[in-house]
Amino acid sequence: MRMYVHEIAGKVHDKSEDAHCLMQFCDIQGNKWNLAMVADGCSGYSGTTASHLATNVVGNYVCNHISSGEDYLQLLHMAIVHANQVLFQQNSVRTTIDVALLSREMCYTAHVGDSRIYLYTSSGLEQITKDEVKFAEPANYLGVLDIEGRNIEKRVTVAKYNLQGIKGILLTTDGLSSRVTEGELQETFRCVSRDYAMPSDLLQQLDCLVRIPQSKLDALSEMRKKEVRRLLEQNGYFTGNLTEDVHRAYVDMAADVMNFVDTEFKFDDTTMVYVDVEDVVERSFDALRELRVKFLILDDDVKAKKRDISRLETRVDGYARQVSELNVMVERNDDEYRLLQSAKNIVDAENSSLTSQNGELEIKVKELEDDKEKRNKEDGPLMKLVNKIIEKW
Repeated sequence: MRMYVHEIAGKVHDKSEDAHCLMQFCDIQGNKWNLAMVADGCSGYSGTTASHLATNVVGNYVCNHISSGEDYLQLLHMAIVHANQVLFQQNSVRTTIDVALLSREMCYTAHVGDSRIYLYTSSGLEQITKDEVKFAEPANYLGVLDIEGRNIEKRVTVAKYNLQGIKGILLTTDGLSSRVTEGELQETFRCVSRDYAMPSDLLQQLDCLVRIPQSKLDALSEMRKKEVRRLLEQNGYFTGNLTEDVHRAYVDMAADVMNFVDTEFKFDDTTMVYVDVEDVVERSFDALRELRVKFLILDDDVKAKKRDISRLETRVDGYARQVSELNVMVERNDDEYRLLQSAKNIVDAENSSLTSQNGELEIKVKELEDDKEKRNKEDGPLMKLVNKIIEKW
């Protein structure tokens, strides 16, 4: 569980009359606690002194008196009653105050005045305090014993909430509610939820809304809007969206735009404290740690794969050398084949010639045999006579 604070020094007073206090401590049993407070000093009643004194007194009282198992709502109630007595003794100092005391499972709140506490859940923001305002000023505050016959014991509102399902808690002075509409506030939290932004980004967006609210820019006369656009163009901020361009210039500290806005729009001090119950940052760190472990595993796997690839490359190089040698042998065999093919062609030519000559000889032999047979037929009687003469002879 982490706590964040963002202060905006307003242009209504010479110095901010807001105060805040963030504390983390353990009770005597070792249980961890978080304490968050905002206070808005009343103008004309030493507001700066009152708000800081109230948060210090309440913080010290709670830290010194808390113990496990007690009535924590009663503890906050007594802390504020004590703070009211201390402020009353200072003579004419007044302030509002809102307190949130958080354990791991529960949240205990105390409220006096017109500052606010919101619970942030998946459904959005829910205001859990009542604005105690009269004629645009706090109708309830610390520093006096009675207000309209009600003593401080009756003017402190305490409550407790189970933190299950709660993402965060926002404590803010009335500088926020006086400048930012409920719709703008809800939309900012919805956008931050969608974009997975850090709590510090959320408070920075609310800062822009406090300084330059859309409704105020829309209400400017056309002449004043032209002046703003001229200043924006000089600084290189002009896309056609007046509010967006002014916000960008303000974030980038464009001096002449800031001076114009601050002069045109006088806004009150605003202090915002956001308690990140679900601890977005810690969950991000956990996710990063998990990613780091996975990265190390993947890195080892990649190194093993690289070694396998290196071995395969060595084998491939060996195969490449064998292929190269085979290519040389193939080229050599191709040359021999071409020589043998040439010799075969010569032999085939000679064989063809011999075959032709053999055919001619066979014809001549056939003619001679025919001639012999013919002569044998013609010389047959003569030979018989010769043979008889030889016999008689």
